[in-house]
Amino acid sequence: MSARVEQEVARLALHLDMVIRFHRENHRSIERKLGWSVSYLNKLIRGASPLRVEHILAVLEVLGEDPPTFFRAAYPTDRPLPQTAQDALAAFEAAKQPAETADDQLQARFSAGVRQALLELLTATPEASSAKPKGK
Repeated sequence: MSARVEQEVARLALHLDMVIRFHRENHRSIERKLGWSVSYLNKLIRGASPLRVEHILAVLEVLGEDPPTFFRAAYPTDRPLPQTAQDALAAFEAAKQPAETADDQLQARFSAGVRQALLELLTATPEASSAKPKGK
């Protein structure tokens, strides 16, 4: 196995362990539910036994977690990778939040446009705002 693959497996194992801790589960209770031997999950997390996708999916099923959410949090595309366990947990929680809808995006653009227009009005020079139109 290449160093890159080993690094990614270790990252997924750490992420899985954080999800387990987030659910306040211990390894032994998950092992019992899955019919695994004592310390098997710990060996998977530590890298003493090879961690496979099937293992991750089985643990997520026991925890009631959505696999796509788990992997999106482990591999975010729109933000840098977490540097600490706290950052990783925050990324995991953020990934569980519902995505912004088109209406939310439209509302945000509208609000930004109104703010910009008000700012331009407030910062306009007094001469420009008091000038009377030429004509009659």
